[in-house]
Amino acid sequence: LEEICSVDNIATAGGHDHCVAVCEDAQCCNMPIEQCKVTNPSVCKDYHPCNIMYTKDANKYEGFVEIPAAPTDINNFCSSDSLLTVEGFTHCEDVCDRARCCLVDTDDCHVKNPSVCETYEACSYVYEDGGAFDGQDQATLMKLSEDVARACNAAELLKPQGLSACQHMCNDRLCCFVEDEDYSCVGEKECVVFS
Repeated sequence: LEEICSVDNIATAGGHDHCVAVCEDAQCCNMPIEQCKVTNPSVCKDYHPCNIMYTKDANKYEGFVEIPAAPTDINNFCSSDSLLTVEGFTHCEDVCDRARCCLVDTDDCHVKNPSVCETYEACSYVYEDGGAFDGQDQATLMKLSEDVARACNAAELLKPQGLSACQHMCNDRLCCFVEDEDYSCVGEKECVVFS
């Protein structure tokens, strides 16, 4: 697992996706207990290398990164209409995270195949000027908040499918609730919706 989720491996297109897939079973280890209770916490230490996938910092790639080609339907699920739903925003952000080095200025993150970056143009709306919620009115924020509240209410969390839906919806915004400065994104506007 340390090799699969090493900085060098996640810097490759296939390596990033492989680490995400392997770590999916342990995502609860990186969630606040209010959102996901780990019934066997001793196993979490075995998944410690997965922690790199939960930081929202472009510097996690430390150097040169190979970006996979964007999905052909990226313009659909990263459209401004799609970003108005929690599911749409989460799906777009999941895909766009692979191209973060294309979209965020940093001296520590260089793209090996920069020609691929233009295929992620739809992601710029998520990252520019603080995120997709800049300039959005309160009604939009309320709708997103209502989507989260509906998916993550107490009755839904008692159902296995409801718990899974809530976890998936909120997974990319767990950084809003993390106290560790290396992993926290509490200052981002989207955190208001997921609180």
